[in-house]
Amino acid sequence: MEELQELKLYRMPEMEKLLGTDRHTIVKLINSGLLKARKMGHGWRSSGQEIKEFYATTAGMDISNENKIILAGQQKSGRSTTPNRKANG
Repeated sequence: MEELQELKLYRMPEMEKLLGTDRHTIVKLINSGLLKARKMGHGWRSSGQEIKEFYATTAGMDISNENKIILAGQQKSGRSTTPNRKANG
């Protein structure tokens, strides 16, 4: 992996290369809260520092598919992974 520059803002094609995944998965990671990024114009940007934090946060996590990404994001934020159920009454 290339040396990340903490202050540089990486565009989507660079993030795809650095993270070894496709645009769809990166957007899921952003929406789940696992990867911090900001929308600038028509594309997403993430700093080198945010990408480093992503690697540190997800070390040991299985984020190989959409459902696992959502669960990992919920675990990171402390949200419940079980749906709320109303008691019949």
